[in-house]
Amino acid sequence: MKNAKLFHVRFYFALCTLHFDFKFMFIAKVIGNVWATRKHAGLENSTLLIVKAVDISTPGKLTGEATLAIDGNQGAGPGDTVLVVDEGGSARKILKNSKAPVRTVVAGIVDKVYQGKEKNGL
Repeated sequence: MKNAKLFHVRFYFALCTLHFDFKFMFIAKVIGNVWATRKHAGLENSTLLIVKAVDISTPGKLTGEATLAIDGNQGAGPGDTVLVVDEGGSARKILKNSKAPVRTVVAGIVDKVYQGKEKNGL
């Protein structure tokens, strides 16, 4: 089951990087979480995470601004390396809620990244 999810993540990541000039998927590190006493009804029982993009050419280096993302039922938490979708329609499909006010969602947890012939341990 875990290998199937890993293939699924690799396939979608490859699809997005090959066919689009803009990046609406990126690899990030979860650097924290957010606790909210009140949430929109479409976000009930959702975990809010703070993620920061990973520079895949330099393992361990974070880049850009921190972003708020919803955990798409992946069970991600601080310290995890994740695949993030930053596009509203796709994010709502992952959450299976067409009315959720969301743009950025964690689509999967990344175990390893391979670049060419090298293993890159993010």
